[in-house]
Amino acid sequence: MCINFENLELFMYLIIGLLILALAGALLIRRDFITILVSIELLLLVSIIMLLIYTSRSHLIEGQLFTLFILVIAAAESSIILATIYNYYHANERIDIASLENDN
Repeated sequence: MCINFENLELFMYLIIGLLILALAGALLIRRDFITILVSIELLLLVSIIMLLIYTSRSHLIEGQLFTLFILVIAAAESSIILATIYNYYHANERIDIASLENDN
């Protein structure tokens, strides 16, 4: 029986992606605002990893361009959320998820 190392490498990347996805899912159930933001960024990272694995196998440039687009969107989202957190903290002197739900 011969082991195909290319498929083994692909399988290891998929396992790493699934582990990061599980970690992000576990972090999403917490109530800390920063932890929720980190888990959203991890979910974006997993989607990028999976897309790059697929495009590296199929030799498509469109998937790599789409990955670059996802990275730009994730960076913009991070900067907007951090600015929102900064402004909210200066207005209220605390950041709590329960208080955000009641501030409607």
